Amino acid sequence: MAGATDSADKQRSRDHGGRSEGDNTTYDLLPMLQPTTVTAAATVLGMTMFLGTVGNMMVLYSFLRNKALRTAANGLIANLSAADLLACTVASPIALVVVLSQDPLPPPVCDLQTFFSTLCNLVTLLMLVGISVDRWLNINYPFTG
Repeated sequence: MAGATDSADKQRSRDHGGRSEGDNTTYDLLPMLQPTTVTAAATVLGMTMFLGTVGNMMVLYSFLRNKALRTAANGLIANLSAADLLACTVASPIALVVVLSQDPLPPPVCDLQTFFSTLCNLVTLLMLVGISVDRWLNINYPFTG
């Protein structure tokens, strides 16, 4: 009798990808979001995308139109703004689709969203480090060119 139970357990484990039935690590086992949660998340994402796009476009427009703003330090800020603009126009809309549809992304779209999110976050981090180093150098060595 124990042999039949063991083979049934192995079959059940194979059916669940090697996981036990109590393992809630897959996306298909996550609970559906409440409509108020979906509405709140979509509103916040939409407002963030809109305000981020407008604000970052204004920064880039100012940097490109005004020659006095074209310094190395402002170039770092413009690059930071470009990375944030990319995040607002590419990565956030995909996240908004996920929130509104409540379905897992197809693998190519998931890879694209992961790529753009990671790229934007990495560029943002590197630009913040560059701005911090620039500020540190200007504070510690104020009169050297």
